[in-house]
Amino acid sequence: MRLREAGWRVWRLDAEMALHDAAMHRFGQWWRRMVRGGHAFAEVSGLHRASPKRIWARETARALAWSAVLPVALLLGWLVHPAFYAALLVYPAQVTRLALRDRARGADALSFAFFSVLSKFAESWGVLKYRLSRLTGRAPTLIEYKA
Repeated sequence: MRLREAGWRVWRLDAEMALHDAAMHRFGQWWRRMVRGGHAFAEVSGLHRASPKRIWARETARALAWSAVLPVALLLGWLVHPAFYAALLVYPAQVTRLALRDRARGADALSFAFFSVLSKFAESWGVLKYRLSRLTGRAPTLIEYKA
């Protein structure tokens, strides 16, 4: 990002350079990966907040909107009137929307959509952990590998 903003060009080879094996076999491994992803979104968007590209700012905002702001708004709405619980249907509606959008994935479309929505909660946790570490003056690390 910094090289491009300084006017440099980044060239890519049209060849496979590496094979990435996520090696995730349990839900906890996936969850920790999503938390680390949210932490990375927040850290990188913070590093480049002055950049016109605002890298990963949308991902950070999306995670917070779906899993922090929206649930709080629904809870506050419920205090006004219990009918606001019906607004919880926004989550199944989003899963359905994503599954229909990605139906080319076939049978995996629904599970991919479900985990895409669920991942926002883990990503928000990572964003909040990063922001808390910045507020308290601690180094923003996220080392919690328990394979």
